[in-house]
Amino acid sequence: MRKLGDDTAKVPAPTVRFSPAPRAVLGVIQIATDLVMDMEGSLLVANLPGVEIRHTKIAFDQEEICESTYRDAFAAGAINHAVKSLAWPKKTLPQHGDKDYITVWGVSCTSMSFVLGEERVKSCFPDGAVTTDMWLSVLAALRRLDAKRIAMLTPYIAELSHKNEQLLKDQGFSVVASMSLGLTRDVESSAVTPEYIEECVKKIAKEGNPDVVFIGCSALRACTPGFLSKLESQLDGVSVVTSTQAFLWNMLRTVNVDDKVEGYGKLFELGKQQTVAAQISNLMEIASKEELQEMSDSVTCQLTVGGEIGPRRPVCPSVLREDRIKAASVTKDELQGLLNERLNIHRG
Repeated sequence: MRKLGDDTAKVPAPTVRFSPAPRAVLGVIQIATDLVMDMEGSLLVANLPGVEIRHTKIAFDQEEICESTYRDAFAAGAINHAVKSLAWPKKTLPQHGDKDYITVWGVSCTSMSFVLGEERVKSCFPDGAVTTDMWLSVLAALRRLDAKRIAMLTPYIAELSHKNEQLLKDQGFSVVASMSLGLTRDVESSAVTPEYIEECVKKIAKEGNPDVVFIGCSALRACTPGFLSKLESQLDGVSVVTSTQAFLWNMLRTVNVDDKVEGYGKLFELGKQQTVAAQISNLMEIASKEELQEMSDSVTCQLTVGGEIGPRRPVCPSVLREDRIKAASVTKDELQGLLNERLNIHRG
């Protein structure tokens, strides 16, 4: 065996070859007690070539899942610190365009998201970053499925479960049935068996004729391969949305990863949905000058007062609600600009 030293052969390396740039990198900010997302997120993303997922945890001073835990963590800067732990690398390689390495960021806790609210959560991320959170993702998923009547299952204590139910109602959904397990710690929620979750879902799906069952909280192990599609097949047309499923789906769709993934329920089987801007643009191609002017006036009013466009125009009213426009990342000015652009074409 040759010893290292002056007689060591120096072998020139061939030109270094790098893998292609990832299609997307998901930056997932978990709470300290999350025992599930590491596994469920990685298993789902493994179905998507070129997609990466990075995880980090928000430090807590206590284990209980309640409002004070979240507010204390925010006040202490724990969310900011977790985000900074994923700060490197900041950029992709120069040959890959020198872009932000993480394509989309998100806080993966349903109750933290709705307790703190969108603005406070967003303030923890780098300026200009593409962000979401688990609660916004749940709303986007329910709307994508055109849900109106919701049956809700959560592991939460009564206080958090009631807040979740009220927030759904505030967003225009009818909550026809709810069940909360009264668990205070994620270590308990994550130990709930899939068979028990299935039993609970089947029970609440029989109440009030829901079109979607929402399984809230990422601590419940309800987004494993095959579980959701199997469960939906037993519910006679009722879809199932879970916090983890909705979060990963929304992160992926936000950065144009539109792959269908089998085994993860109807949500992941749906094809790409046109953005609000695309739907409006398509409509404007066939609208007359008078219709466009009327639509322009109506959209301006609708966006200001939060009402809906009149039913006689061929625009889906649910698409044009202000919260839908916000979820689709289309600003009011951009939407109005599209209308004005088409009006100018007709005037010309």
